Amino acid sequence: GMDPQITANNVGAISYLAQKYSVSGLQKICDLYLTESISIDNVVHILESLHGCDQQKLFEKCRVWMTEQTSIKSIVTLFESETFIHTHHEIVKILLSGFGQAMDATTLWKCVSKWSETKSTKYSVIINSNDDMKEGEYD
Repeated sequence: GMDPQITANNVGAISYLAQKYSVSGLQKICDLYLTESISIDNVVHILESLHGCDQQKLFEKCRVWMTEQTSIKSIVTLFESETFIHTHHEIVKILLSGFGQAMDATTLWKCVSKWSETKSTKYSVIINSNDDMKEGEYD
């Protein structure tokens, strides 16, 4: 048979489909992928993949994994990365809950402030023809 090409970017969608269509073997492969492949380099991509796919079991695996990480340097590098700076606010909340305690407050503040500044440049107000203001993210 064909081996599914599971990546950090698609594990959430594949797991969702496996669950929806009761393909337990594929669900196990997704669980195994996450267990064996999650790293500081791909955790944001995995969380983004899971976001919106209602994959609480895999989210929980990520949270547990985050609490087991001990390299402060790696965690700080993650929070300073372009990947972090451009991720969704829900992912930031998850990362803060998982890693926030490991970082000193000043470093954490700098990283989150930079994320916030990056997001605020994308955030704008659009005035429609009725002069109603609509706020939102616009690329």
